[in-house]
Amino acid sequence: MADVARAAGVSTATVSHYLNKTRRLLPDTESRVRAAIEELDYILDPAGRTLRAGSSNVIGLAMSAVSNPYFSALAQELESLLSEHGKSILLMDTHDNAEREQQVVQELIARRVDGLVLAPSASADQAVRLADRYRIPLTLVDRFEPEHECDQAAVKSSDALAVLTGHLIELGHTRIGMITGERGLPTTEERIDGFLAAHRKAGLEVDERLMISGLSTRAGGYAAADQLLRRRTKPTALVSGNNAMTIGTLRLLKERGVRVPADVAFVCFDDFEWADLFEPGLTAVAQPIRSLAETTVDLLLTRIADDTAAVRRIQLEPMIMHRTSCGCLPNTPLD
Repeated sequence: MADVARAAGVSTATVSHYLNKTRRLLPDTESRVRAAIEELDYILDPAGRTLRAGSSNVIGLAMSAVSNPYFSALAQELESLLSEHGKSILLMDTHDNAEREQQVVQELIARRVDGLVLAPSASADQAVRLADRYRIPLTLVDRFEPEHECDQAAVKSSDALAVLTGHLIELGHTRIGMITGERGLPTTEERIDGFLAAHRKAGLEVDERLMISGLSTRAGGYAAADQLLRRRTKPTALVSGNNAMTIGTLRLLKERGVRVPADVAFVCFDDFEWADLFEPGLTAVAQPIRSLAETTVDLLLTRIADDTAAVRRIQLEPMIMHRTSCGCLPNTPLD
């Protein structure tokens, strides 16, 4: 910075103001500083600035982002919103594995992030305790963990899945297969609860052999759908618990020549940007990703500003996109 100041004929304080946008400079001064920076290839040292200022302006984002299209979309929205507040993100993939998750949180804390956004695994206790031990502001996203005393933002799953399943029952289906997510994840258990609740409401017994885990992955969804369609008495309808498994299921149905909804009705949790381009269009639960990201950012920035603020747990309502893969005509109302 001293070299830049000498080359530009200004003080180091002026260079600092230019780099950190803490004071407006005269156009001529700003031009000379910018030219000196370019000539010397100067790069601001973020680690040094963090030590001096006590803030990195970096938010750690820990989630299974690579393997799940929903989390990728959520990460993109979070990055966009945080950048508006002068924050950048450091994204690390937990692979929904508790041990990997703990390592990720440790590394993000070591990198002096200002706060953490975590989509918790099925066993996130250690990761949450780490953040608490080091007093790192933490917001859990997507998966509700009532036992943890921290800010949380999620989308309600159970009621929407119950409506989807109930709709299939109203259409006359009594053998409905469910491709569940990884067991132990709060979202998986909530969606299973909704599936079971719809059967109870209709007075139907659930054949648990028709509930197979797709491990929340594309490959798992493919394998689970294959198992269900190989049964002697096949299900007449399928419910997929997330969009990664939906992709795997649709691939399997195409390879097996199974027609939707003529041979099997199909509904899913998580909408796609291109879900209405399928033929038939997918009937799906759409999560309000933008609103979820806005809520998460608000919770985290509030916690960063005031670590004594009351803990908030906020659940958002999803929307059901009623198309034709369930076997209905286009624009049929869904009660």
